[in-house]
Amino acid sequence: MLDIHGQHDNQLLMEDENHLHLLDQFGAEEIAPALLQYQEAYDQYMKTAQKLRQLSENEQEMVHRLDLLQFQLEEIEAAQLEPGEDERLQEERHQISNYEKIYSSLQNAYNALRNEQGGLDWVGMSSSELEQVSEINDDLKKLSEQVSNSYYLLEDSTFQMRSMLDQLEFDPARLDFIESRLNEMKQLKRKYGTTVEEILEYAAKIEEEIDQIQNRDSHLQTLKKN
Repeated sequence: MLDIHGQHDNQLLMEDENHLHLLDQFGAEEIAPALLQYQEAYDQYMKTAQKLRQLSENEQEMVHRLDLLQFQLEEIEAAQLEPGEDERLQEERHQISNYEKIYSSLQNAYNALRNEQGGLDWVGMSSSELEQVSEINDDLKKLSEQVSNSYYLLEDSTFQMRSMLDQLEFDPARLDFIESRLNEMKQLKRKYGTTVEEILEYAAKIEEEIDQIQNRDSHLQTLKKN
């Protein structure tokens, strides 16, 4: 068999930048696991080296950094945020702000169905009339059942309307509290994250960094051992 080489092959072998590439090609399948293991070890080494550099920074810079992080953490913790709290309060504010509209619509709908000679009475009368002829043929029976079912659905709806009307109330103090709380969250979002969840994640992150700074010597020894 002939082993044919191009005129530039020897030149490629002489260039240092090609050596690693050629080694990777030689026995690629056999060395792939070892290469992956090396890459993971190297990545871990770089992360550890970065932490070491951070912990070895100028002492004065560390003190300033610690003061800033502690201030930020205290500000976030003082707010006592809960995941999803902003969304719940926004929904509640929307309900309270639309109190008059909700109450008026519920009351009008209830009256239209429940007042004397209201809609529910007419549906009931229609159901009674159809029931009298429901046995004559299948179409009338089906129609009678539909109207009868509609009556009971509407009746159940009026019970729900009455219950909602009884529970509905306008609380100006509650609305003021919600506005104040949402404004507090808005200020924190400008500094630490676009959502409550992001703010809490940031708090956890800086809490870890505070621990690293306060226990700097211990962390340095641990990292050097690794």
